[in-house]
Amino acid sequence: MNYYSGALRYFFTSCWLASAALLFPKITHAAPPDCHISQGLPEIDFGRLTPTSGIASQTSLTMSERAVTVTVNCLKPKRVALLFDGEGLNGKAFRFGESGKVGVTLSSATVDGRSVGLSRWNKGARSEDRLAILAGDSIVWQDGAQVASGTLFTVVIGVEPTVSTQALHARDITVLESRIRMRLETD
Repeated sequence: MNYYSGALRYFFTSCWLASAALLFPKITHAAPPDCHISQGLPEIDFGRLTPTSGIASQTSLTMSERAVTVTVNCLKPKRVALLFDGEGLNGKAFRFGESGKVGVTLSSATVDGRSVGLSRWNKGARSEDRLAILAGDSIVWQDGAQVASGTLFTVVIGVEPTVSTQALHARDITVLESRIRMRLETD
């Protein structure tokens, strides 16, 4: 597989507590010359964040999941992998501010219009319809027991932030953010 990296900021979420919103700004793209990555929505807005904004426990607040469709379009049939990294250690959830986290899931994968599964890019990984990802994961579209090859790949990426209830007790505006980068590999 060829490795492409760059300033592809996939998720840059900002949470303005006490008077603003949680945003999911535009994706900047880094891909090989014969492939293009695009997303369905330029941003996801969680609105004003208060203690009643989501499902609250004594220590945290989880907001409802928001989703965006990501498309990879290549000129020639290829096998592709998406690599996710960001704040948080490999094998851990993505950080959100000092003590929060962002749950990221992938689902509804297709290759050239047909439904396929998703799996982590390592031998023996099981294909799944919905996959929770962690920092450092590499994900491939899987058709049966093989990595799928095609020209048009789609996947729905779900984002579900959880913040500490202590972070909601801001006297001024408090900014919480998470940066998750996505890189594309092709064969």
